[in-house]
Amino acid sequence: IGKIKQELKEKSQQISELNDKIKLLKIAGGVDGDGTKEVKLKINEMVREIDKCIAQING
Repeated sequence: IGKIKQELKEKSQQISELNDKIKLLKIAGGVDGDGTKEVKLKINEMVREIDKCIAQING
């Protein structure tokens, strides 16, 4: 369980960092539609991984 909690913490940090990058890129105007979509897909993938970790902790 400790390993899963650590993994959850790391994934949450990665999501936070990616969200910050998205905000900065939008502000800078340096992201086209495809780039934003790619980043959002990556974030969604990470959220699914976190959900799996939470399910394992609760299960």
